[in-house]
Amino acid sequence: MNPRMIIAGSFAITLGVICYMEISKCKEAPWPPRIIGTGIVFGMIDLASMINDELAAVFAIGFVLAALVSKGFSPSCGCAQGQTPPCKHPCATAQPSSYQSLAEPSAPQQPGQILA
Repeated sequence: MNPRMIIAGSFAITLGVICYMEISKCKEAPWPPRIIGTGIVFGMIDLASMINDELAAVFAIGFVLAALVSKGFSPSCGCAQGQTPPCKHPCATAQPSSYQSLAEPSAPQQPGQILA
């Protein structure tokens, strides 16, 4: 099998794992910087394939396994603090209020309100 196809398939599987875990566990759409970061990592893996195709394919498969083991690189939905879903993403930037959540909103939101 062509190593480039393995890299492309690994990228698709990793995105699927990230999206599935985020939707099923947190009841929210995936946080876009996670998808962008995954694309950057696989872009670097593709650049590394210019040096050695087989090694780049092994790195791509390893990245898929890491996504599966860490459950999509998703947070524990606040379970460490004793909270339950829906998640609050661990990054410093909150999702804008225009970004739709898959869960029912708990309270009406005001325009321009930042989610805490």
